Amino acid sequence: MINNKELLFVVDENNQPQQPLPRNVVHKNSLWHRTAAVWVINRNGKILCQKRSLKKDVKPGMWEAFMWVQKPWDEEVLDWLATLS
Repeated sequence: MINNKELLFVVDENNQPQQPLPRNVVHKNSLWHRTAAVWVINRNGKILCQKRSLKKDVKPGMWEAFMWVQKPWDEEVLDWLATLS
């Protein structure tokens, strides 16, 4: 289930932090926010793909070759990246 109250780390066109805003506001207004795209590739060079849930607010049901991870507004970048491994 999508948590529209989740606060996202919004930035301006120069990557300067702005006020954190709820997910639905960020996506509705196409605001820049920090994310990471995670690619999973096996030894044979095959890429893991996923089909997005139909419940997603952005690109529901679409196939992607990566997983998007959105940075929590209150977490330091290096700490956040460490949680992805």
